[in-house]
Amino acid sequence: MTARRGTANSDGTIGYLAAVSIGVGGMVGGGIFAVLGLAVGVGGGGTFLAFLVAGLVALVTTYSYARLSIAMPSDGGTVTFLDAAFGSGSIPGTLNVLLWLSYVITTALYAYAFGSYGSTLLPDSAETLSLHVLISAVILVITALNVFSAKLIAAAEDYIVAARSQSSSSSSPLHSPRPTSARPLRRSGRAPAR
Repeated sequence: MTARRGTANSDGTIGYLAAVSIGVGGMVGGGIFAVLGLAVGVGGGGTFLAFLVAGLVALVTTYSYARLSIAMPSDGGTVTFLDAAFGSGSIPGTLNVLLWLSYVITTALYAYAFGSYGSTLLPDSAETLSLHVLISAVILVITALNVFSAKLIAAAEDYIVAARSQSSSSSSPLHSPRPTSARPLRRSGRAPAR
């Protein structure tokens, strides 16, 4: 990433605004849309406190990443930090594999949330099929964007964040919280399987 502002730079790297959009998109997408229902279901009245603690942890983590990035500038990110802390061996290797697996699990969570919400907008007869098609489609589209170009993913993230901002400020019934459950409900009235 370069210091230049904008969506994507002419050399194909991601600019400052694009990096911020990707970060905000990840936090809002995961923290609000995908996890909120589960957090309310598990935490009940303590959900606000849980999000407050998670926000403090995220703040400390962000500060740490910023300081580490200044001290060890590279394209490797967390992998570079782990290698610098533990050297090359089985400990950083294992931690890097766990990091990679966490990205896979997070992607699956986001895709499932998208599929669950999206399938409720489609006919009941195609509910199960539409859930799986939407999950697969979102993974394939985002993967294709990442494979083709950093410019494409940066531009796509800008549009997604703008759409999220617009939809969260909208007062239409489509975007209002469901009063019966914090998790998305199927048309049958039951919550999706975990």
